[in-house]
Amino acid sequence: MQRKDIITLYNELLKNLQGDWILLGGGLLHVLGISERETIDIDLVLVKEITNRDQLNIMNVAVNNGYPPEVINFSAEFFVKRDSNWENEMVILYENDNVRIFRPSKKFFRKMKEQRGTETDLLDIEIFEKNIK
Repeated sequence: MQRKDIITLYNELLKNLQGDWILLGGGLLHVLGISERETIDIDLVLVKEITNRDQLNIMNVAVNNGYPPEVINFSAEFFVKRDSNWENEMVILYENDNVRIFRPSKKFFRKMKEQRGTETDLLDIEIFEKNIK
Protein backbone atom coordinates (compact mmCIF):
# COMPACT_ATOMS: atom_id res chain seq x y z
CA MET A 1 0.00 0.00 0.00
CA GLN A 2 1.21 3.45 -0.82
CA ARG A 3 0.72 6.47 1.43
CA LYS A 4 -2.38 7.70 -0.44
CA ASP A 5 -4.02 4.26 -0.04
CA ILE A 6 -3.29 4.16 3.68
CA ILE A 7 -4.64 7.67 4.23
CA THR A 8 -7.78 6.88 2.22
CA LEU A 9 -8.46 3.68 4.16
CA TYR A 10 -7.57 5.31 7.49
CA ASN A 11 -10.12 8.08 6.84
CA GLU A 12 -12.78 5.49 5.99
CA LEU A 13 -11.97 3.59 9.17
CA LEU A 14 -12.39 6.78 11.20
CA LYS A 15 -15.91 7.09 9.80
CA ASN A 16 -16.80 3.49 10.63
CA LEU A 17 -14.94 2.50 13.79
CA GLN A 18 -16.29 2.70 17.30
CA GLY A 19 -14.41 2.48 20.57
CA ASP A 20 -10.73 2.79 21.38
CA TRP A 21 -8.14 1.56 18.88
CA ILE A 22 -4.36 1.65 18.55
CA LEU A 23 -2.71 2.37 15.20
CA LEU A 24 0.77 0.91 14.80
CA GLY A 25 3.47 0.05 12.32
CA GLY A 26 4.18 1.53 8.93
CA GLY A 27 0.59 2.70 8.56
CA LEU A 28 1.05 4.91 11.62
CA LEU A 29 4.11 6.51 10.03
CA HIS A 30 2.05 7.37 6.95
CA VAL A 31 -0.80 8.85 8.98
CA LEU A 32 1.75 10.96 10.86
CA GLY A 33 3.14 12.11 7.49
CA ILE A 34 6.67 10.99 8.25
CA SER A 35 7.16 8.08 5.83
CA GLU A 36 6.60 7.32 2.16
CA ARG A 37 7.63 3.66 2.17
CA GLU A 38 5.15 1.10 0.94
CA THR A 39 3.61 -1.25 3.47
CA ILE A 40 1.39 -4.26 3.03
CA ASP A 41 -1.17 -3.51 5.72
CA ILE A 42 -2.50 -1.30 8.46
CA ASP A 43 -1.88 -2.61 11.97
CA LEU A 44 -4.83 -2.02 14.30
CA VAL A 45 -5.43 -3.16 17.85
CA LEU A 46 -8.71 -2.80 19.71
CA VAL A 47 -8.07 -1.66 23.28
CA LYS A 48 -10.75 -4.01 24.64
CA GLU A 49 -11.01 -7.64 23.56
CA ILE A 50 -11.63 -7.85 19.83
CA THR A 51 -14.51 -9.96 18.58
CA ASN A 52 -15.07 -11.65 15.24
CA ARG A 53 -17.75 -9.03 14.59
CA ASP A 54 -15.22 -6.23 15.14
CA GLN A 55 -12.81 -7.85 12.70
CA LEU A 56 -15.48 -8.49 10.09
CA ASN A 57 -16.74 -4.90 10.30
CA ILE A 58 -13.26 -3.55 9.65
CA MET A 59 -12.56 -6.03 6.87
CA ASN A 60 -15.83 -4.95 5.24
CA VAL A 61 -14.68 -1.33 5.34
CA ALA A 62 -11.50 -2.40 3.53
CA VAL A 63 -13.35 -4.49 0.93
CA ASN A 64 -16.01 -1.81 0.35
CA ASN A 65 -13.17 0.58 -0.50
CA GLY A 66 -11.49 -1.75 -2.97
CA TYR A 67 -8.87 -3.35 -0.72
CA PRO A 68 -8.51 -7.02 0.23
CA PRO A 69 -9.62 -7.93 3.77
CA GLU A 70 -6.10 -8.86 4.85
CA VAL A 71 -4.99 -5.25 4.39
CA ILE A 72 -6.05 -4.82 8.02
CA ASN A 73 -3.69 -6.69 10.32
CA PHE A 74 -4.80 -7.54 13.85
CA SER A 75 -1.70 -9.53 14.87
CA ALA A 76 0.03 -6.52 16.46
CA GLU A 77 -2.22 -7.20 19.46
CA PHE A 78 0.18 -10.01 20.38
CA PHE A 79 3.08 -7.57 20.72
CA VAL A 80 1.07 -4.85 22.44
CA LYS A 81 -0.92 -6.73 25.05
CA ARG A 82 1.76 -9.08 26.26
CA ASP A 83 3.43 -6.07 27.85
CA SER A 84 2.01 -5.44 31.31
CA ASN A 85 2.42 -1.65 31.01
CA TRP A 86 1.07 -1.15 27.47
CA GLU A 87 -1.94 0.95 28.50
CA ASN A 88 0.35 3.57 30.05
CA GLU A 89 2.32 3.88 26.81
CA MET A 90 -0.52 5.07 24.56
CA VAL A 91 -0.85 8.62 23.22
CA ILE A 92 -4.09 9.97 21.73
CA LEU A 93 -3.81 10.51 17.98
CA TYR A 94 -7.42 11.22 16.98
CA GLU A 95 -10.78 11.51 18.71
CA ASN A 96 -14.40 12.08 17.74
CA ASP A 97 -17.74 11.14 19.33
CA ASN A 98 -17.47 7.48 18.24
CA VAL A 99 -13.81 6.57 18.18
CA ARG A 100 -10.46 7.31 19.74
CA ILE A 101 -7.25 6.33 17.96
CA PHE A 102 -4.07 5.98 19.96
CA ARG A 103 -0.46 5.55 18.95
CA PRO A 104 2.37 4.12 21.03
CA SER A 105 4.84 6.34 22.88
CA LYS A 106 8.36 6.56 21.45
CA LYS A 107 9.59 4.10 24.07
CA PHE A 108 6.84 1.56 23.32
CA PHE A 109 7.14 1.95 19.54
CA ARG A 110 10.84 1.10 19.85
CA LYS A 111 10.14 -1.84 22.14
CA MET A 112 7.59 -3.39 19.78
CA LYS A 113 9.65 -2.86 16.64
CA GLU A 114 12.81 -4.21 18.28
CA GLN A 115 10.95 -7.43 19.15
CA ARG A 116 10.55 -8.15 15.44
CA GLY A 117 13.90 -6.62 14.55
CA THR A 118 13.69 -6.65 10.75
CA GLU A 119 15.60 -4.09 8.73
CA THR A 120 12.32 -2.28 8.01
CA ASP A 121 11.43 -2.24 11.71
CA LEU A 122 14.78 -0.70 12.59
CA LEU A 123 14.33 1.97 9.91
CA ASP A 124 10.84 2.68 11.24
CA ILE A 125 12.28 3.24 14.72
CA GLU A 126 14.77 5.72 13.32
CA ILE A 127 12.07 7.63 11.39
CA PHE A 128 9.65 7.65 14.33
CA GLU A 129 12.21 8.83 16.89
CA LYS A 130 13.59 11.51 14.57
CA ASN A 131 10.16 13.00 13.87
CA ILE A 132 8.07 12.50 17.02
CA LYS A 133 8.59 14.55 20.15
